[in-house]
Amino acid sequence: MISQSGKTQIFLVDDHPIICQGLQYIIEQEADLRVCGFAHDFASALKQFDATEVNLAIVDISLPGRDGIELIRELLNRSADLPILVVSYYPESDCAPHTIRAGARGYLCKREAAQQVVSAIRTILRGRTYLSEMVKDQLFEQAIGGNVNTERKVSRLTPREFQVFRLIGAGKSTRTIADQLNLSPKTVEMHRIHIKRKLDVSNVQELTCYAAQWIERTG
Repeated sequence: MISQSGKTQIFLVDDHPIICQGLQYIIEQEADLRVCGFAHDFASALKQFDATEVNLAIVDISLPGRDGIELIRELLNRSADLPILVVSYYPESDCAPHTIRAGARGYLCKREAAQQVVSAIRTILRGRTYLSEMVKDQLFEQAIGGNVNTERKVSRLTPREFQVFRLIGAGKSTRTIADQLNLSPKTVEMHRIHIKRKLDVSNVQELTCYAAQWIERTG
């Protein structure tokens, strides 16, 4: 996930220019990270995204016009594997589950951004989800349906699906899973679809969080 410049290209979307400038300063202290552009509303974000090489996007929820949740969905329609980190003033417990269901891979409150944004970026670039333990537990409980037995749901998987499930939980990409299991990427994606259906989760980010939590709890 590196651009031709040799740096990871990060695109910032926030309606407060000073926030973008602050994030840029923090991010560009890292030798391998570069801010490739800014946008301050939904329309300009899509226009600039289409004209820019982007490896990761940082998006606020509150934007003029259409909000950040809609923008996340639209960016993923254009680039399905794009890692997206939400940085917002809203409390994580209230908004993070909604952004993860929309397809974001992490959530960070603005009051914590200065200390944690680089860590969040690197976590997401490794294929992991960046959330507090509280929100991970919240998403996990929602994904398993509260009182539904997790083991019973996972036991629905075939042996091959279970292998894929564990590798997803370990943060492996589709290509890495395919290479490790000697499968084609298309076959891995088909397994992923079947796993999501059997576990009653709606998207890749929920599945990744579910699988990672399952590994943490079961070893």
